[in-house]
Amino acid sequence: MQQPTQLVDEKRQACEIFEQWADHYATERERTPYFKSQLAIVISMLAGKSGQILDLGCAAGGEIPEFRARDFSVVGIDISSHMLRFARRRFANDQRVHFCRADVDQLPFSNQSMDHVVCLGVFEFLPDYNAAMLEIQRVLRPGGLAIFAVPSRISQCELGERLASLTVVPLWRTVKRLARRAATTTQGATGFHRNLCVPWRFRKLLRHHGFETLEDRYSNFFIFPLNRFPPLDVRVASALEPLCSVPLLRCLASVYLVSARKQ
Repeated sequence: MQQPTQLVDEKRQACEIFEQWADHYATERERTPYFKSQLAIVISMLAGKSGQILDLGCAAGGEIPEFRARDFSVVGIDISSHMLRFARRRFANDQRVHFCRADVDQLPFSNQSMDHVVCLGVFEFLPDYNAAMLEIQRVLRPGGLAIFAVPSRISQCELGERLASLTVVPLWRTVKRLARRAATTTQGATGFHRNLCVPWRFRKLLRHHGFETLEDRYSNFFIFPLNRFPPLDVRVASALEPLCSVPLLRCLASVYLVSARKQ
C-alpha cells in the first residue's frame, strides 16, 4: 500500500536526523547517565524472561550488551543505514544478534515470531502510534512482553518549554522586531515536531491493541530551562533521578516507560 506523501516525508526527515546522530549513538550515548537510567528500568522489567528480543530502533546497539549478558538473542531494526553499520560491526562475531533495516510500522517478520519487544526512543518520531502498535501486536507471541520508553508530554521540561513558547518567546520576538533584528529562534531551526505521549492515554492505547499493562516507571528528570545548557542539564537530571520514584513527582520526569503483556 502506497503511503501518503506527508508520511513519507516525515519518515525521510526522521531518517536524516538519525543518520546525523549515528556517531553520537555509537560512541557516547550508552555512557550517558540518562540512557543508563532508562536501560536499568528496562532490564528490571525483563527480569525472569528469556528468549528472543526484537529491538525496535536499535540504533548503534547500545542496549544489546545488557540483553546478551542475560542470554537473550536479539533482532535489531532501525531505519538508519548508518546506525546499522555501527551495530553490525560491533556484533559481527555474535551469532545470536541480527540486524535489518525496516520501518516499525512495516515489520518484515512473521506473525507471533518474537518472544519480546523493546522499543526505546522511537514512538516520538511517529506521527501516529497505531500502525506501529498493530505491527508489534502482530509479531509478538501471546504472553510476550512489550516494553516502551517514550518522552512524556506532561514532563516539567516539556510543560516549561510550552509555557515559555506562549509567553517569553512571543515577547522576545516582539522586542527583536522593534529593534529591527532578525526574528529567529533556536527552536525554529530544528523544525521537527516530536509526537510525545500522555502516559494515561498511552496505557489506554495499549489496552485497545490487546495489551495488559504490567508496570510503569518514569526516568530522566530534565528541567526547563536547563535543557538549553546540555552538560549542566545532564548533571542535574542525574542528581534528580531519585525523584522519578516519588509518587507525586514522578510524572514530571521526561521519559515514560511501561511494560505490557500481549493477551
